[in-house]
Amino acid sequence: MRSRFAADERGNIYVEALIAVAVLAVGLMPIFGGWSLSAGARAQTARQNAALAVARAHMEPLHRYSALAWDEMPPQVTLQDPANPGFTITRTAAPRSGQAGLKDVTVTVAWVDARGKAQSVALATAVARRP
Repeated sequence: MRSRFAADERGNIYVEALIAVAVLAVGLMPIFGGWSLSAGARAQTARQNAALAVARAHMEPLHRYSALAWDEMPPQVTLQDPANPGFTITRTAAPRSGQAGLKDVTVTVAWVDARGKAQSVALATAVARRP
């Protein structure tokens, strides 16, 4: 025999389940928001690391310039790297004042991130002329 109390409570289980799902959804929203933010930061860091590797790759050959090619080094070169589309590489070389045979060289790699914001990585060094 059913009591009147059990008959009145019959539809409440659905309401309680709906409330539990809503509370769970509200509780999980910050977790998924943080996950999305973390994925964006991870992608940005990967792009910065790739830009740094490109800058190093363009900086290394400068240390092997011979005395013959030294004077032919252009003061500024801007190019696109076909292996890394989206990167613009700018290399500047200026003689260091007061020190013959020494140039200050900067390699800058610039790109536009996923949010449309301009980003760049720059490496600077002094290069001495090889005999």
